[in-house]
Order: sequence, then C-alpha cells, then structure tokens
Amino acid sequence: MKKRILSLLLILAFGSLCLFTANATNPPSGKVEETYSPSTPGESKDGETPQTSGEEGKTLNDTGDSQEKCKCEKKQDPSDPSKPSDDPSGNGDPECLRFTIPFGQMLNEPTLSGGEFLLYYTSSTPLLFSPQGLHYSHMLFTGISGEKTSGLATGISREVTLFTPYSVSVTYQFKAGESVGRPINENRTYVTVLKMTDASGNPVLENPVYYDLYPGGGDVYRYSVADKKVVSMTTSAGRTILASDRGVSLDVVYDTDGILRQLDSGSDGLADIVTIDDYKYEIRIYPPENAGTKNTSGIYEPVGSPHTVWTVENPNRSDSEYDFVKITKTSGGTTYVWDWEYSEA
Repeated sequence: MKKRILSLLLILAFGSLCLFTANATNPPSGKVEETYSPSTPGESKDGETPQTSGEEGKTLNDTGDSQEKCKCEKKQDPSDPSKPSDDPSGNGDPECLRFTIPFGQMLNEPTLSGGEFLLYYTSSTPLLFSPQGLHYSHMLFTGISGEKTSGLATGISREVTLFTPYSVSVTYQFKAGESVGRPINENRTYVTVLKMTDASGNPVLENPVYYDLYPGGGDVYRYSVADKKVVSMTTSAGRTILASDRGVSLDVVYDTDGILRQLDSGSDGLADIVTIDDYKYEIRIYPPENAGTKNTSGIYEPVGSPHTVWTVENPNRSDSEYDFVKITKTSGGTTYVWDWEYSEA
C-alpha cells in the first residue's frame, strides 16, 4: 500500500490555530487532482489566467473570504513528482480540509469546466457525515438569491445578490443612473461586474429582464430576473450555450428538505446520494445508460450496480465525537481511503 501523510493547518475566523491531519492509503496514482483537488484564489481550474485589476483581484470562481483564510494550496514536490509536497517532508502549505469529486462535464462541451461535489470545512462538524453538508458547484447552477431596491443609502438604486459556486454569496451594488453594478463589502476586490439589460440585451437603468454577469476572462452569464437562474452562457469566443440545451444535460435533484439527492449528467452518468445512517452516506456513480428514469416522486431509479462508490463517514459512529473523517472510494475492485483527524493546536 502506498501511503502519504498530509498536515493540514487551519486558521479559524476567531484566530486560533487548529490541525487537520490526513492519512491517504493507496491513493490512485496520477489521479490526485481527481480526489483531492484544492485550488488557490487567483488561479483558474483549467490553467487559464483570470482577469484581475491588481494583486488582490479575484474572479467569481474564487470561493470568497473563507477561501482566503483557508487556501488549501497543494503543490507537487519538484524532487519527486509522485509525492505531494504537502507531505511533512515536503514544502507545501495546506491549510484546511477541502475535498472535491469532479462530476458533471457538459455533454459535447469538453473544453468548458464541468462541475464538482465539494466537502469544504474549517472545523469538525456532524454535517460532514450527512448529504446536508455536501455541495455541488457548477457555474450554470448559480442564481439570484436577493434583490433590494428600497431602504438603500443615498445615491444607490439597487443591490443584487448572487449565490456563486461553493455557496458563496456576492452582492452587487448599482449607483443611481448606472446600469452596471459592482461587488461590495468583503467581495469588493472581485473584478466582476453585473449589468442590467432588457430582453434584447440592451443596458437599462431600471426594470431589467436579465442580469448579465461578466466574471472575467471574456465569458458572460445571463440570469433571468423572473426565474432567478442562469439561462445562458456566452463564451469568450462568442458561442452561446443555453442552460436548457441537451448538450448541457445536467439535472440536479433535491429531496423534500432541499438537500442534494441526485445529479444526472449526460456525460458522467447518475450520482445517487444515499444516506446509510446518521454517521455515513454514499455517492453512487452509475454510467449514463444505467441512470434509469424518474419515479412518481421525481427520483431516478438506476439500473444495475454503480461502477464507483464514494463513502463519507464518521468512523467513531458517535453523536458527540466527530473529529475523525473517513472518505473511501471503491472502483474497479480497488479501494482508496483518506482519513482525517481534527484537533486544536
């Protein structure tokens, strides 16, 4: 078995230091990014350089203030590419528990970034062991969470809040007489802008039909004021993709409590999120042809067995002890295990 030890330092909002220690057993060779893929503010996932206006500029894909406090930076040891440099013997600087599972590449759009499941925590919590603590991130599944046109400061006509990837909220403020809003508060360093437009895409000062988001890099995301969802994306090359296109082919299913239950991807298949008990849940991945159809409750009924199963669990199986996290991937008859232990330093 190949093992590696990761020391994950974490700085909480109130300033105390804590320690996550992770032990990865038999990680898949050459596929570290598939199972533990942290990102750093100011870097894009596809290696592209985001547009910034200065050293502190951030694009919408950054995860906001919490990511600033917990960068989860991961580098390879130049002396041994097979060994991550966040091993204690290396020179990395990891600072938190952040675990991503790529899923939801857009069908027929291989050049565009797909989605990912995300576990991102700065302290131990029982939410780690429930689908309630699992997030799914994809730019086409962001939306408008709030609009405010009254009770604002003098000279301000409107504030619009978007929920972005990784469940971060960004509020854009519009000055009176202007059609373009800019981020405020802790997100003021974002180099994104939000523009009010009519049905034809022309800028307006009030009663917009759409909000066009310019996150940097030349892409544009169009949000419907009526539906509060992304309706289209226009790439920097001028190609427009509708969220309703078959090529996007993503269907996110929530349970009656609004918790992520399933995700059907035309390219990656069906991710079926199943709660086992109070201390464990699984993400079962089926190929596209075995996704099945929806039942009367709106839940897909997959056919056959999953080709990959991710398990997130509390190995202590305790209601009061949840400082240990175990993540397991079982695929093709091989099991990969990641164990985390949280303690205050």
